[in-house]
Amino acid sequence: MSPEKIYSHVIFKEILECALEERIINTSDFLKTDEYILEKLYKGKNNYINQLFVKLQHTRVIESNDKDYNYFLDFKPRQINPYILTRDKLTKLSLVSKRAKEKLEDMTKRQQTGVYIKEINDNDKLGYLKVQEIK
Repeated sequence: MSPEKIYSHVIFKEILECALEERIINTSDFLKTDEYILEKLYKGKNNYINQLFVKLQHTRVIESNDKDYNYFLDFKPRQINPYILTRDKLTKLSLVSKRAKEKLEDMTKRQQTGVYIKEINDNDKLGYLKVQEIK
């Protein structure tokens, strides 16, 4: 998963947690469409949530290291290597595709070590924001 996708997951987690706390949305809303939830979030006019949406749109991110980062994300370990049907036989994906095998190995490594993400914000002269740890 790219640093941008990881970052967007982290920020959306913050948005949804805040929206639940502030009662802008409730758990039954998660059974509805994404558009429905987004509309409720925008109509909620919560300053913090609005700032997070702006941050999401205007912040660039890169994968970083454990010395210089804004967010650290742990992954729940999962074994991902599905069977696919080839020539009327079930075969593990990693045995069929070298590229898939490399991506699966990379994902396994990330799950074990976690990922460090650094924000690069044009408005911030140093490019750093407050260090936070996300679990």
